[in-house]
Parts: sequence; C-alpha cells; structure tokens
Amino acid sequence: MSTTTQGLRVVGPGGPYEAMVECAEAFSRSRNVPVEVIKGPPERWLDRHADLIYGGFPSMLTALAQ
Repeated sequence: MSTTTQGLRVVGPGGPYEAMVECAEAFSRSRNVPVEVIKGPPERWLDRHADLIYGGFPSMLTALAQ
C-alpha cells in the first residue's frame, strides 16, 4: 500500500496502536481508502514503505529523523 488507490500504510510503536487502528477504521469508512496499521519496534517496520509514522512520544520521532 502507498497510494490513495491502493491504500495507506501507517507504522509505529505498540502503545498508541489501538487508537491508531480506531482512527484508521474511521478514515477508511469515510474516505473508502484501506488503511493498514503496523505496530512494533522500529526494526520491524523501518525498512518498509510507510505513508505515515506515528510515535509514542516526541523524542522517539526525533530519534528516527536523525
């Protein structure tokens, strides 16, 4: 997934996962766009394409950007 015709891929840690899934489902219903949410440590998803990366806290995202 990676385009609006194929869907969106969202990746990030396990902590906010349930909330992200709820948001993804609501977005998917309202826009008719499939959304895949992948959780886990960065090693699990860092080498995969993602349309959106969410973090558990700001310093996590800063570390990924560096």
